[in-house]
Amino acid sequence: MPMPLPPNTDPWDPPPPPPPGDPVPVPPPDDLLKIFPKDHRFRLRDRDSGQEIQPERIFPYLLDRAPWDWRPCMWTVRYLLPNGEKTVRPWIWARQEGEDDDDARLRMKGLPRDFARPLYNLYRLEKTFAEAGAAPVLIVEGEKCAESVYLQDGSGGFPRYAFISDRFFGGIGFVSVTWSGGCASVAKTDWSPLARAGQIVIWPDADDGGMKAAQLIAGTLMELRPGGPPPFVMDFSGKGKPKGWDIADWFGELERGSAGMEGGSQ
Repeated sequence: MPMPLPPNTDPWDPPPPPPPGDPVPVPPPDDLLKIFPKDHRFRLRDRDSGQEIQPERIFPYLLDRAPWDWRPCMWTVRYLLPNGEKTVRPWIWARQEGEDDDDARLRMKGLPRDFARPLYNLYRLEKTFAEAGAAPVLIVEGEKCAESVYLQDGSGGFPRYAFISDRFFGGIGFVSVTWSGGCASVAKTDWSPLARAGQIVIWPDADDGGMKAAQLIAGTLMELRPGGPPPFVMDFSGKGKPKGWDIADWFGELERGSAGMEGGSQ
């Protein structure tokens, strides 16, 4: 079972030197968010057609470099290809080895192996903990799913968020988080912020990879929170769900009036 990264891990500390030629991630400049996305559109060129593709969705991973000075350390970017398929690529603000930080730019690369990967929505998590102390957490698979919880309706309300809060957390406010890189990156993620969480529900995608990741996360959290409440893992094995079915799909079923809830704990 992978051990969680130590709580005092500082992802902004310089990581060990990467192999020659690999980018070195550095904190982005103060004005990056002011010029984004006008000058930085994360464009992707399709290999087959040569067409330049604009992002469908951009998901920033933020780190608190100084007290409440949140900056992105990575972006996960979703593209819709001309053939109708979707692809996801990581981007970082980085320089080449031997260059100065002033030479850094956006690069289509993932974080180095030894870089402690932050949780997606970490800023929401820390803000909630600062305001309310321990709070429940929903762990889902993928940034799209994490954001689907916060979707507003026409009146500016958050019916999905309220539904999950009522159903799983007794009406208490919670935070929806995820991690980057799929099952293979569970052990590369800094789960230590969740040591302060209340009840945790893990909702994986309905496939073998999703359940494997959920079990790894649950084991890591039980080691991180000895004596705390064990995570509740949603298990949709044998429930007739399509491969890859996720919480965003369930919300769609709820809104069409066709949803069932057969998932149990693992």
